[in-house]
Amino acid sequence: MPTITTDRNAFHYKDYRANDHTPTLLIHGAGGMYLDWAIETRRSPVLNAIALDLPAHGESGVGQGRASVRDYADDIVSLLDALGIPQANIIGHSMGGAIAQTLALHYPERVARLGLVSTGARLAVNPAIIEGIVTNTRATAEMVLKWMWAKGTPEEILATGLERLLNMPAQIIRDDYVACDMFDLRDSAAQIRHDTLVLCGTADKMTPLALSTFLVETLPNAALHTFEGAGHMLPLERAQEVTETLENWLSR
Repeated sequence: MPTITTDRNAFHYKDYRANDHTPTLLIHGAGGMYLDWAIETRRSPVLNAIALDLPAHGESGVGQGRASVRDYADDIVSLLDALGIPQANIIGHSMGGAIAQTLALHYPERVARLGLVSTGARLAVNPAIIEGIVTNTRATAEMVLKWMWAKGTPEEILATGLERLLNMPAQIIRDDYVACDMFDLRDSAAQIRHDTLVLCGTADKMTPLALSTFLVETLPNAALHTFEGAGHMLPLERAQEVTETLENWLSR
């Protein structure tokens, strides 16, 4: 997985591009990494994807984490510049969806199409989680994991998710949660005019379906695709369905 240092930060990223079509940038959520996107999605020739670890996340392990979504969006622009990509499809999961919306709002010329997965225009976080992830890390992480995955998720998948979360520096996760809690585009989301696909699981406890419905009702060129019974970790829970849905949208 190559490393690139921009004028703002350092990134690890995985380049799956197979052609000269518009690339798709896959942005993970709070405390996450590029593996939060299923291999089917990452390797899709239709997506022509680049999957990244945000600075200080996953295999990046270096660079500076952020406590605001706008800072992460500015980091993404610096990555696109460093890779020589003038415009990309931007698909973000959870906090990654907040970053994607911010990119579309403040850097509209850099975004071809916008994919918003398990996210919202406002991402409030319980203060107990923000503080608990530092002061009582394991118990808080276990609680968050129960909210992230749909009921009935196999225990081995939950164990892997917990291990990944505990391998992240707690302060970085806390800063991500602070960034999410401060994020609020409810009054400006209507200015985002890109072709947008909103994906959400009907059993998502962290970013309930109502948040996706608000996006579709507010963004002038947005459509909604729901996944019955899926939870917040939709890209992994329904990997093949999500991939096919994104492929069909991008192939229109």
